[in-house]
Amino acid sequence: MKKDTLSLQLPVALLSKSKVTMRALLEREVAQQESYIKETLKAIEIPFKSSLHPKIDRRKTVFSIKMKPYFSEDDFEKVQKAFPKGYVLPHYNFVDEEVTSRFVQIAIPNKTTHFVYLSEIFSSKQFKQSAMPLPIALGMNEKDLHLIDLTTEAHLAIQADDPTYRRKLQQLVLLSLLYKHSPETLKIVWIGGADDCLPAMLQVIAPYTFSTATDTEEILQALVDENQKRTENALTSPYIVVFINEADTLFEKHFLLLNALKDSQAQGIYIVGISEVFERKSITVKQLLDYRLLFNNLLWVHDNREVGYERTSLLLPFFEEEVFDKIIQFREGKIKVPPEELLSERAETLQKQIAQILENRSNILLERKTLKDLKKSLHTPLVMRSLLCSTDGAIVLPLNVIRGYFSRLLQTKLFNEMLGRVMDNITYFAGETPKKLGSIAHFEILKESKQILIDGEPLHTHSIGDSLAPFIVEDDYDILNPIAVTPEKVVCPLLDTLPNATYPQLSLIVKKLREVEPIPSNLEEKALLVHKLFNNSIFTWQLSPIALLSEIEMLLLRIDFELINKKFLRTREQTAVNS
Repeated sequence: MKKDTLSLQLPVALLSKSKVTMRALLEREVAQQESYIKETLKAIEIPFKSSLHPKIDRRKTVFSIKMKPYFSEDDFEKVQKAFPKGYVLPHYNFVDEEVTSRFVQIAIPNKTTHFVYLSEIFSSKQFKQSAMPLPIALGMNEKDLHLIDLTTEAHLAIQADDPTYRRKLQQLVLLSLLYKHSPETLKIVWIGGADDCLPAMLQVIAPYTFSTATDTEEILQALVDENQKRTENALTSPYIVVFINEADTLFEKHFLLLNALKDSQAQGIYIVGISEVFERKSITVKQLLDYRLLFNNLLWVHDNREVGYERTSLLLPFFEEEVFDKIIQFREGKIKVPPEELLSERAETLQKQIAQILENRSNILLERKTLKDLKKSLHTPLVMRSLLCSTDGAIVLPLNVIRGYFSRLLQTKLFNEMLGRVMDNITYFAGETPKKLGSIAHFEILKESKQILIDGEPLHTHSIGDSLAPFIVEDDYDILNPIAVTPEKVVCPLLDTLPNATYPQLSLIVKKLREVEPIPSNLEEKALLVHKLFNNSIFTWQLSPIALLSEIEMLLLRIDFELINKKFLRTREQTAVNS
């Protein structure tokens, strides 16, 4: 199909009834921040120039404030005490060694500016004039609006643990398609239960339906047949986009059919798989690799609710789910929209404003994080990599299997709260002084040296030969990525002797695992055995979940977990094994 510019099939005005724009939100908040700073400085009787110069970042606005000539170090201390800790930073201009002017920088976290409306993106020239056959508007990156073209991409996986964000990302892809294509050029396949799709959504996509079949296997078989027909006849149109809810589950159930569509992009058939975070489930390496071969491109939600795509972090555009009801009403002639010329004029003005905002954003490595941020980063490594093992190595209890058990009981929150208490007990080294993680307020990365500071003290890590070295960040993309926890393999002598009155739940589990003959020889088989045991309803009925969670917590609190730079992790563990 020729890559011509596709006109919008629906009015942008349907997307939001809100008149508030990203620019309006920004201006309002910056004005509030400026008033707050001026009132605070006046209250403590600190002299300053009236013009405050804001620089807008995604997460904060930094005001550079020029002080009067007689501004002293004592005055600076008064300013620091008047604002929350970490808000105030000194800045000086020097000529030779003489101070010619004095500045104070005050950084205030942003709240409401973290918005971009889907109407803004769909109104943009970048989207409206795009030559992409299947443009998908993902959001806004640090510099620009971010579009991808499904025709040039591998099958797309949407992953998020929060079902709200799975639905939002799914709807975002769908709306991008609906705004660019008519039923003559695009067919849509929807695989999922009634709970996975709003009734209005089903009504909106009905004219685009590829198949009237309702059985999943029947639908997939029809797609495989269509793919084969197109291959034999060199056909690529109309485009077919297949939305698969709970793609991880259906992938295991219909592996052969889905695998037959692995290269269907060449025939104009594209798959969008929606699931929880697949890697967090108890799966084999082969299952994960097979899944990644089918869904090679990944769209997910960060803990801070931004969207991640490849190495790009994006603002998720805001839109109301009522847009599907509005599309129905528009098709029925019940909604009238403003002339396209007015919308285009407004959109052009808005784009200039957004461009100015983005131009003013800075990319500052120095970034303050809280204990909550650090715990979020450590959660997945602890759960996915921690193994509770008997001293003879026969029994292995992966922590992710135990988490999966509580997830099925809808008790994930209790498990996470337990793990949070365990993380409070993790040791870190401020210089050579061991301290506990639960006592920290914040940590940050120095811009030049990339040294991690915890509560203003340099963080150290055990390195080669068990010596301590400064903890230096070497990953500019994800500042939290180098931080790991050791040990990953925890040897628990209590798993050796049974029965154990202190740990009755764990004893029951271990006893059942030792009854298996022969005991599996490799780690993957041992983990699979535990997974099967926790999926056995007859066995799990004997367990008391709360008691088990308490035992797991008691056990983990006995372990000396420690923050360490990932690059030293394997070396240190190997040294421990050899010794």
